[in-house]
Amino acid sequence: MDRIIFGIVGPSGSGKTTVLIIPAIKKIPYQVASIKTYTTREWRDETDDPIYDFTTHAHMEQLQQRSELIQCVFFGGNYYGNTHQQVNGILNTRHGIIALTEEGVHNFQEKGYHVVAVNVVPIGIPTRDGDIRRKKDDKSRALVPVEYFHVIENHYGEEGKAKALQQLIDIIVCFPLS
Repeated sequence: MDRIIFGIVGPSGSGKTTVLIIPAIKKIPYQVASIKTYTTREWRDETDDPIYDFTTHAHMEQLQQRSELIQCVFFGGNYYGNTHQQVNGILNTRHGIIALTEEGVHNFQEKGYHVVAVNVVPIGIPTRDGDIRRKKDDKSRALVPVEYFHVIENHYGEEGKAKALQQLIDIIVCFPLS
C-alpha cells in the first residue's frame, strides 16, 4: 500500500480546512478522505465535524502513554494528535488529507508515512484580531523547515478560492490509487 497523506500546511485562517480540505473530499471522495485529528480545543461549528474528534486532556495523555499517537502537537493552547488506527483506516482505501503544522509533517514522516506537503499562503486575508496565542504559535511553527511539493496561494473571494481548490485537486489526482 503506497497511499499518500496530503499535509495541508499554512497559518491559522488561511483556508486549509474550509477552502481546501472539506471541498476536496466532497469533490473527489473516491480518491481522498479526511484524516480526523483528536483535539482538546472547543467545537466551533459543523465544519469541524469531518476534521476533528473532540476529546479531553486526560484521553490525550492515555493515548500518549499507550504509544498510540503518531504525533501530539500543542498549538494555540490545545493538543492535536493522530493515532495510527485513524490514519491506517483511511489509507487502507484512499489517500488521506489533513491540516498539519510543519512539525506535524515531520512527525508523520518519521513514523514512515508518505506525506506530500502543500503550503497554503493567504493573500489579502482579513486579519483576525484577538487571538494572539495562535499568531505567536504560527510564527514559531513556521521555523521548522518543510520541503513543499507545491505552494497554493489563496486569494480569497470566490474566484480565488475556486482556483486554490482546483490546484489542490490537480495535485491529488497526480497520485492515482494503486
